[in-house]
Amino acid sequence: MLGAGVLAAIEVDLNRASTLLSGRAERDLVEAWGRHLRVAWLALIGGSYAALTLAAWLVTRRERALVRRIERVVSYADTLGSAGATALPVDADDALGRLITTLNRVNHDHLTRESVRRNESASGEQLSRVQRAMGWVDTEDDAKRVVARALYAIAPQTSAELLMADSSHSQLLRVVQSRAAAAPGCTVDSPEMCPAAQRGVPLSFDDSESLDACPKLHDREKPCRALCIPVLVQGRSVGVLHLTRAREQEFAPATSGALEALTTAFGTRVGMLRALGIARLQAATDPLTGLLNRRSLEEKALHVFASCRSVVVVMGDLDHFKRLNDEHGHSAGDAALQGFAQVLKAALRPGDVVARYGGEEFTLLVPNATGDEAIGALDRVREALARNCASVGGPRFTVSFGASVFPRHGADLSTLLKVADAALYRAKQEGRDRAVLAE
Repeated sequence: MLGAGVLAAIEVDLNRASTLLSGRAERDLVEAWGRHLRVAWLALIGGSYAALTLAAWLVTRRERALVRRIERVVSYADTLGSAGATALPVDADDALGRLITTLNRVNHDHLTRESVRRNESASGEQLSRVQRAMGWVDTEDDAKRVVARALYAIAPQTSAELLMADSSHSQLLRVVQSRAAAAPGCTVDSPEMCPAAQRGVPLSFDDSESLDACPKLHDREKPCRALCIPVLVQGRSVGVLHLTRAREQEFAPATSGALEALTTAFGTRVGMLRALGIARLQAATDPLTGLLNRRSLEEKALHVFASCRSVVVVMGDLDHFKRLNDEHGHSAGDAALQGFAQVLKAALRPGDVVARYGGEEFTLLVPNATGDEAIGALDRVREALARNCASVGGPRFTVSFGASVFPRHGADLSTLLKVADAALYRAKQEGRDRAVLAE
C-alpha cells in the first residue's frame, strides 16, 4: 500500500512538470525519467521485501533453536536428583547457559547428598544389626564370633585382626582375624605398647613408611595404610582392632565409622558380660574362700542327683577351730579356712563339688564314686592338709569328715546332709582327724 501511494504522488508531480515544460522533448525526457524512477522504486520495494523475508526466516530459526534449548533444560530440571539425570553440556555463555551450569551443580550436590544419606542409612542399619547381635550373645567367645562376621560384612577385602589382652593384661593375643584376607600380623606385645590403646582413641596412618607412622607398621612386607581402633571395657583399653589396606586404598568415612561402632558395641558387651560374670560369681561363691556358697550348693545338687547313679555327700569340719581363733586371732582363722579351701580344690577331681556350708563347715559332692572310694579321697585330703600346714608355717589344724551315699542313705540333699553330719559327729567322738562313712 505504501508503494502504490508513493508512485501516485510521483505521477502527479511528473504531470505537473509536463504541463510546465514546453515542447515535446521536455515531455519525453520527463516521461523517461518517470519510467526509470518507477523501475528503481519497484526494485527497491522488491529488495526490501526479500530482506525482510530473510530476516524473518533467520529470526524464526533462532527462536526455534532457543525453544529447543529451553525444552531440554525443562526436561532436565524435571529429572534432577534421579539416578538417570546426567549433566547437560553448556553450549553457550548466555543466560540459558548459566542456568544449565546452575542446574548441573544442583544435580551433582543432590546426588552427592543422596549417596551420603544412603551410605549413612546402610551404616545405621548395619550398626543396628551388630547391636542386636551383640545383645543376644552370652559369652565373650560368642561376641568375638559376631565381630568376625561383622568384619566380613563391613570390610570384606580388608586385612583385619582383633587383639585382646590376656588375663594378666600383659600380652595381646589375636582372637579374631578377617575371613577373606590374611591377618595383618601386628607385633605389638601388650596394650601398653600400642599407641591407640595407650591413648584410647582410633588412630589412622596413611603410609606405614612415613616418619610419624606407628613403629609397629615399619618394615611390613608391602607399604600400607592402617586403622587401629582401641577396645575399651569399662573405660580401660583391653585390646585393639587393627586393619590394613594397600597404601593407595583409603578407608571411606562410612567404613571407619562402622568399624568404630562395631568396636564400641563389642567393648560394651564384653564389659557387661564381665560385670555380670563377677556379680554371678559373687552371688554364687563364698567371698573368703572362693568356694560355692550354701545356696549354690543346693542348686548344684539338683543337677548332680538327677544325672548320676551314685553320689557321696560329705560334711567336713575343722577340728578345734574356736580354739584356733581364740589363741591365734581371727586373721589366723581366716587363713586356715582359705588354706583348707585350696587343699580341697587341689586334691579333688574337677567334677567334684566343693562348698563352704557355713563357719568352719564344708560340704562335698563326689559323683559316680562308692563310699570307700570317697573315704580314700578324703584321707588324701587330710594328708595334703598336714603337708600344707607344715609348709606355710602357720598354726597346725586338722579336719574331720562324715559321709553318706545317694541313694542308699536318702534321695534328697537335706536327708543326706543329716546322715553325713551324724557320721561327722562319730568322727569327732572317735578322736577327730579322720573320715567316717555312715552305716
